[in-house]
Amino acid sequence: MDAQFWLITIPTLVVFFTLAAALLVPIWRFLDREKEVSKQWTPEAVAERLEERDAAPSSDDEPTPDDKMAPDDEPARPQS
Repeated sequence: MDAQFWLITIPTLVVFFTLAAALLVPIWRFLDREKEVSKQWTPEAVAERLEERDAAPSSDDEPTPDDKMAPDDEPARPQS
């Protein structure tokens, strides 16, 4: 093969693989981060967090979200 073929082919391959890496590496890193976050949402991890929350001593000073709700699930109206 002549030199002109390689003068075009090698730079083209280098640019192609550089562009592919520049586009795919951020996607790969994002998917790795999402995989790590998804481990927090396995049934075992959720059950463990619920047990920790239930076992933690609750403060009587702070109302629970259920206490803040108006009767019959109607939104609470601000008092003027």
